[in-house]
Amino acid sequence: MINYNWQPNARVVSAISAMGMQEYTVKTDFRREFILYCQQQELRNQHGDWDQLFLDYAKQRLQVPAAKATTAAPAKQALQPYTPDAVVESSNIMSDDWQPSANMLEYITAMVCPNLDYINAQLISFTSHYHGKSHPNWDQQFKKWINQGWNVYQNKNSFKDASNKDFVKQHTDTSWSDGL
Repeated sequence: MINYNWQPNARVVSAISAMGMQEYTVKTDFRREFILYCQQQELRNQHGDWDQLFLDYAKQRLQVPAAKATTAAPAKQALQPYTPDAVVESSNIMSDDWQPSANMLEYITAMVCPNLDYINAQLISFTSHYHGKSHPNWDQQFKKWINQGWNVYQNKNSFKDASNKDFVKQHTDTSWSDGL
């Protein structure tokens, strides 16, 4: 079973970056998504070549044509739950009835935002905002949307508290305006 601390090697990160994903995203969000996927599917890699599985997973998720693939080696273990139809479906143009995958929704509620009412309300905003646009991985976009919104939502009342206003006054330099 894959360890949560597993890191892809530089060659694989570079190959996935060449497919159009930012290197930082490959090393952070996409790596965590892959680890979660492997753990949920209880994948065991007898050869210990998680890098090749990660690359194959990226090719599936990012829909890289075979001619562009950096390696032509077949996967040692197929990533069966993600069929090509499911990948194509997830990258279609955003519609009003789009829903995140069950795996991503489970991940979001466990790791990002436990409030299902908030997630449901944001789903409407998300689909409205991206309506008619295309993206290779709407699940990841939705996770980012929730993460950013939840951080703001949790902290929205922090400056209504009088002690926080005093903090801002104490730490704001207005001396530049003296004598104007």
